[in-house]
Amino acid sequence: MSQELLFSDSFQEYRKKEIEEGVKVVSKMFDDNMSPDYIRGAMNMLKKVIEVPSKLAITPEAKLRAVTNIQRDLKLFQVQFLRRYVEE
Repeated sequence: MSQELLFSDSFQEYRKKEIEEGVKVVSKMFDDNMSPDYIRGAMNMLKKVIEVPSKLAITPEAKLRAVTNIQRDLKLFQVQFLRRYVEE
């Protein structure tokens, strides 16, 4: 896999959409009062999805850049998730 793909604008746009969908899924779980085990499993899966770029990065520089992007993605998730409840 080309490392350029991980850092392309189109992949970054995909990641934003992925985070938005993650927020919807997690919000729905809390709204539907799912069991703690179900929520824990879904959150573990979401964590694995969010960490994919660091697993695909090959070089140390690419891994560092991927980790930086993941941190940005997590902040985006937090903001969007909290806004769903604060702005209701």
